[in-house]
This record gives sequence, C-alpha cells and structure tokens, in this order.
Amino acid sequence: MAHWANDTGDSSERSPRAHLHEQIQELKAGLAYTNARYDEMRAHNETFKSNLVDALRLKGIDLSELLPPSIAVVPPALTEESGSHVDEHSPVSADYLSDA
Repeated sequence: MAHWANDTGDSSERSPRAHLHEQIQELKAGLAYTNARYDEMRAHNETFKSNLVDALRLKGIDLSELLPPSIAVVPPALTEESGSHVDEHSPVSADYLSDA
C-alpha cells in the first residue's frame, strides 16, 4: 500500500493530495486578502480623486469634461463648513480651501 493511502496526519507522511489541498487553501486565503486590499485601495483612490476634483472646483477649476464619467460625477460643491473639515488624506489642506 502506498504511504499516501495511510494518512496518519503526521506532516512527514502527509499525502500529496493533502499537501496540495493545503497549498490551495493557502493560495485562496492569499487571494482573498489581496482582493480585499485591492478593493480597499480602489475605494481610497476613488475618494481621493473625488476630493481632488471637489477642491479644484472650489477654486474655479472644472475638470468634469476631461475626466471619465466615474470621476466626473461629483457631489455638489462643499459648503464652507464641510470644507473646513477636510479629510486628513485630502490632497488639499484646509487652509488652501479656506482661501476659496
């Protein structure tokens, strides 16, 4: 009888099938992590772009005609109050926005 048919759970005598199954599970977990990080980074990037377009629009620069539709659709301009609460990751400082 082949040693893999007698799987005792000892890692030194693990079946090739069990080893492959373990590798597949590790790769699936790695892929899930990578996909989650990608989604997180993509969402952060979209927020950054939207904040940048908003900040430029407050300064009178309208990029909506130059940008792809996903970026060109921006919410209404920030109010003075909301403009003072600039996100910490915004490319524009609160002082810059207050000059608008």
